[in-house]
Amino acid sequence: MIILKTLFFLFIFLSSSPLFSQTVDWETLEDAELEEAEDFVKIDAEILKLIDWLGNHHLDHKDRIKANAIFMRWITGSPSVTVGLDTYLMSYTKKNGDFLLLYMAGWSKYVLENPDKKEDNFGGSLAGVNYFLDFYEKGKDFGVKKDRKVAKLLKKKKRSWEIRGIYC
Repeated sequence: MIILKTLFFLFIFLSSSPLFSQTVDWETLEDAELEEAEDFVKIDAEILKLIDWLGNHHLDHKDRIKANAIFMRWITGSPSVTVGLDTYLMSYTKKNGDFLLLYMAGWSKYVLENPDKKEDNFGGSLAGVNYFLDFYEKGKDFGVKKDRKVAKLLKKKKRSWEIRGIYC
């Protein structure tokens, strides 16, 4: 009987976990006065929530344009994060243009969660690529278009993890 109660509790807890997830405070982000460096830093925590939102919502979600605009407004003036964009990225964003923004979001998340890594361009770039690859795996249910080049890169990533003993 105790096992049954424990399983029931575990089921209820796991099925209600989205209720506990942090939500984006759209009003704070939209109303933010982004003029001084401190203004950008003040909303870094909300930007992290926004980045998670971007990675977990359909490309055609009704708030996607608003979310992209807020993120771009923040990233263009943020003293916390400087994202490097290399030309190789363009070949991975031809079919899924949002991947460029997801790349910048992944890099930003990496730096915001690891402030001492602000100058780590390799780590930032890797985090950005992994962020859009993770989104690519969500597939057409999230509005992703099939892309042979991105699929090939994802396959290389998985093979690399298997070699290291890390399994997806």
